Amino acid sequence: MVLAASAASMFAQETIQPIVDRRSYRLSFGAKVGGNMTLMSGDPTEGVDMNYKTGYGFQLGLVLNERFGRASSADAGGTGKIGAQVEVLYSQQQCGTADKNLKINLIEMPVLFQYYPLQNAFIELGPTFVSSTSASPDELNVNSVSFATKDIKYKDVLLTAGVGYLVNAGAKTKISIDFRYNAGMSDLAGNFKTKMSTFQLSYGVLFNL
Repeated sequence: MVLAASAASMFAQETIQPIVDRRSYRLSFGAKVGGNMTLMSGDPTEGVDMNYKTGYGFQLGLVLNERFGRASSADAGGTGKIGAQVEVLYSQQQCGTADKNLKINLIEMPVLFQYYPLQNAFIELGPTFVSSTSASPDELNVNSVSFATKDIKYKDVLLTAGVGYLVNAGAKTKISIDFRYNAGMSDLAGNFKTKMSTFQLSYGVLFNL
């Protein structure tokens, strides 16, 4: 009887032990959507004024975030000041010209390092790798010069800088709001000497893994 009681007591003690997450980091996965404001600079060839105008598009995609360290020894992992975020986005960029609106569809992959001066506010900086999937219209005609814009095969590494804020939406869920500027480094094409830069405002949902 004594042995049975001891075994039962040990079993009860084992089953009520809390599960403690001892990780010093936090992984989050989610999705985001937002708007683009596109600026283009530089005329494609000498003597042709494209008369570029600001245009608007959208972006949407998936997000993987990792935050490192603890704010203090008593805090959970993933509350420190350093983080990193990788995204895969479909993005539409659009800009007015002297002929028609130029629209370029892109796959973007930001790889950003984050610093949290406050617990839920962050600054981010890093490269964004972009590659175009299509462009329209097929052709632009400006000053009697034609440009086969359907053939644009744009690739670039943008310099991205931004700020953001996280809003708690549950024990394991956060809403993210971020504002970024992407500075274009390369021309749209070898014979189309125009650079493209973008302001972006986006909203996302992140779930702790």
